[in-house]
Amino acid sequence: MTRFTEHDPGTFSWADLGTTDPADAQRFYGELFGWEMIDDPSEEHGTYTFCFIDDDPIVTLHQTGQEASAATTPRWTPYVTVEDVDQSAKTAAALGGTVVVEPIDMNDSGRTAMVQDPTGAVIALWKAREIIGAQRMSEPRTLTRFELLTPVTDGAAAFYQGLFGWTTRSRKKGRRPYALFMAGGRFRGGMMAPQPALEELSPAWLVSFEADDCDALARRAVGLGATLTVPPRDISGAGRAALLTDPQGAPFSIITSARS
Repeated sequence: MTRFTEHDPGTFSWADLGTTDPADAQRFYGELFGWEMIDDPSEEHGTYTFCFIDDDPIVTLHQTGQEASAATTPRWTPYVTVEDVDQSAKTAAALGGTVVVEPIDMNDSGRTAMVQDPTGAVIALWKAREIIGAQRMSEPRTLTRFELLTPVTDGAAAFYQGLFGWTTRSRKKGRRPYALFMAGGRFRGGMMAPQPALEELSPAWLVSFEADDCDALARRAVGLGATLTVPPRDISGAGRAALLTDPQGAPFSIITSARS
């Protein structure tokens, strides 16, 4: 188990759920992943609920429509750490993106902004102060993969290369083309044109959580009120994954990663 004390610029560091029913979202994810929940109310930003494993923050959730939220429908938004939120937001706009939430301080936690890439997918920028982001990742019950679903892969690749310095490397994911976002020789995220079952979600970033047993966790999620969108299946080189929609309608993936 690795506990993060910082996240390098250009790396995914966090995810936040905008939901129409925070109380039921707490019930669902708390029972599914065993997260502990602590509300952090703020007059300026509304209430954000921090989700923990053994006192280590994993993700947050909040009511849609709050000031620092771009979510109007339930969805998970991934965060990428940057050196300078304001400059990165300007760069995103210059590259053809749209700043949907202007740079804003989140109390003493950090500074954030949300941008929409030219294909329509929303991603958040983060500069840490007191909160670095997730202190655990890529272990069971935590964030492990971030994948962009978009039909316009070439345009998206150029945008993220200009914004975060990511390069792309192509490979097959099963029988479908798949692009790896790379930086410093390391995998940062993935990108693919959506298959028919995922077209309704596109364009969007999809977050994945690590599972000890993908099949068992998928069954548990359905029992707690989730919808199984894509049943568990083996993905060459990645592991065994399933796509679910939570009781409020936010899509997310679970995966039992292949181990080298």
